[in-house]
Amino acid sequence: MTFIHSIFNNLISVADINNPYFGQNLDKYKIAINLFDRIPIQWYAIMILMAVVLSVVIGYFGFAKRLGITSDHLFEGVLICVVAGIVGARLWFVVANVLEEKTASEFVNQNYIPNLKAIIGITENGLALEGLAISGGVIFAGIALAIFCKYRKIKTLYLFEIVLPLIMISQVLGRWGNFFNFEAHGGFIFVEGMENLDIAKSISENVIGSAERVLPLEILQKQRDFLWFFPDVMKDRMFIEYEGIWGYCHPCFFYEGLANFLGFTGYMLLRRFVKKGIYVGDGLSFYLIWYGTVRFFIEMLRTDAQMINGTGIKVVMVYTPIMIILGIVWLIVRRVKKIQLITCYDALYGMDSTILLNPNESKKKKNKKKEKEVIIVTDEDNKNEE
Repeated sequence: MTFIHSIFNNLISVADINNPYFGQNLDKYKIAINLFDRIPIQWYAIMILMAVVLSVVIGYFGFAKRLGITSDHLFEGVLICVVAGIVGARLWFVVANVLEEKTASEFVNQNYIPNLKAIIGITENGLALEGLAISGGVIFAGIALAIFCKYRKIKTLYLFEIVLPLIMISQVLGRWGNFFNFEAHGGFIFVEGMENLDIAKSISENVIGSAERVLPLEILQKQRDFLWFFPDVMKDRMFIEYEGIWGYCHPCFFYEGLANFLGFTGYMLLRRFVKKGIYVGDGLSFYLIWYGTVRFFIEMLRTDAQMINGTGIKVVMVYTPIMIILGIVWLIVRRVKKIQLITCYDALYGMDSTILLNPNESKKKKNKKKEKEVIIVTDEDNKNEE
């Protein structure tokens, strides 16, 4: 009788749920606009683009321009790093996916023959720019940035000091792309009343006229109340099907984004106002330690993370401790060996500071361009007089 009573009490209608995403195919909600009704552009791609633009604007007008970086440098560097970053992020995601599936996945078949369309990211909804792993993007973009600095005679450590904290603020925006994709979430928000809830019994086929299964209404309301910091339209998007059951899940994307925003803000303030002890290049250590730690703990909550096949170990849980260790090692070793111990305050905010290895050479090139322009104008004037 208790079991029958439990089922009866939890019978609800679709109208009771009052959520636009319930029982829907969520893929259609990932698309922001459909150009000419033929080219779908996803929210994820828009958020990634906004993240790149924001980082470039802060980096260039806040630091790089004042330190000698030209618009030519900016255009070349951004183009190279963005392309390298997207390629690296996609390849990292693909490799992690193959490790998870071990033999066959959407990217390779049983004989390890690659599916190029799937690897590139071309789907029925267009070029999605989804399925990107930020760690691979940072590594590839970092390598590209180092090569660019070598070629353009730019101080590598200085540029890394400017760029790496900005990656954090980029990741804040990038995580909102995961929000629009219904990704980077945790399990159900645990609220009072769930500790004694027999899920298998209390939610089995409990929606009238639907094959969907949903947590009891009183539990749903408590979960929704937990998300008090979100407006209703955002709360609705956290109503996700998890293990065949609909309920409100932890917004891990938001937790990670908030932590990264606090980290970015804190480091930028310290670097600006602390005159001693923070050196050019410490941004690398800070990023590795801060982001590695945040991602490690957030990954414990996430339920959609990639696993290493047959181990039960999440891929991120393997490389984030390595990130933290490398960050600590670089922080200590450079102080012991006294490797370029130039304070950020002097290097980034000093009156005569420059990011160029040969600043005079850059000035000479600018003067030559001006001289050529003067010569061209003079020649044209002489022709007009004749």
